[in-house]
Amino acid sequence: MIHYLRFALSLLSIGLLHTAHAADSNAALVLSSPPRGTAEQDTVRFKPIADYLSHALGRPVVYQYPGTWGAYQGFMQTDKYDIVFDGPHFVSWRIEKLGHTAAVRLPGEFVVAAFTRKTETRFKRIEELKGRRFCGAAQPNLGTLAIYESFTNPSHQPTLVLTPGWRDIYDTVLAGKKCEAGILPISHIHKFDPNGEQVRVIYKVPAMPEQAWTTSKRVTTGEREKLVAALRSPNGKGALKEFAATYGLQRDFVRATNAEYAGLSRYLKNTAGFEK
Repeated sequence: MIHYLRFALSLLSIGLLHTAHAADSNAALVLSSPPRGTAEQDTVRFKPIADYLSHALGRPVVYQYPGTWGAYQGFMQTDKYDIVFDGPHFVSWRIEKLGHTAAVRLPGEFVVAAFTRKTETRFKRIEELKGRRFCGAAQPNLGTLAIYESFTNPSHQPTLVLTPGWRDIYDTVLAGKKCEAGILPISHIHKFDPNGEQVRVIYKVPAMPEQAWTTSKRVTTGEREKLVAALRSPNGKGALKEFAATYGLQRDFVRATNAEYAGLSRYLKNTAGFEK
C-alpha cells in the first residue's frame, strides 16, 4: 500500500510539473534514472545532484524516483523527464524519438559479456548457448537484450533465468546449478574475478559509449551548457559523491555527443513501447 501511494504521488507530481511547463519556461525540470535501488537509496544518490543543478542552472530541478522499471519506461516514453541518466540504448532512443540531447557520460566504454565457469568446457562460443540457461537481469537490461540479438534465429535463443543483482548473477553461475552462463558488464566480471581464476568470457558485445545524461527539448541550449560545466566541475564532487560510489565514477564526466549513440536504440526494437 505504501509503495502504491508513493507511485501515485510520483505520477501526480510529474503531471503537475509538466502542466506547469506549458505555461512557464522557468518551471521545474524533472531529473530521473532507472530504479536501481530503493526510493531512499536512489534519493541519496540523485537528489543532491538535482539540488546542485538547481543552483547551477538558476531553475528548479527536482528528482523523481520512478518506483518501478515499468513506470520508468512509461514516464520516459511519454517524455516526462528532462534530465536523465541511464544506459546507451535508452540514450539513443530518446535522442531519436524524443529529441533529447546527450550531455555528459561516464568515461570509457560500456562492454557486456557472456561468461561461464572456468571449469565449464562445453561452451566456447555464444552460439553454443543455444537453448541453454543464462543468468541475467530482466529486459530491457542491455546485456540481456544484446545476448538475444546475437542469435539471428529467435528459436535458438538461450533461456533467461531472472537473477536480481550483479553479484547474484556471478555467484549463481559459479554455483553451476541454475544456469550454464551469465551476462554482466565486463567491469563487474573483472571486479569479481580480478585474476581470471573463476570464470571465462565466451562472448563480448561490441563496445558502446558509457551510460550518459541527456536533456529534453525543454532544457535550453544555455541551460544544457551550464549543466555540462556543472557536472564536470570540481565544485560538483560533493553532490556526486554517492552517485560516483555507485557508478564507479573515478574521473570527470566526458562530454557526450548524439552521434556516439546513433543506432543503439535497435536493442529496444522488440521491447514494448520502444518499437515505434
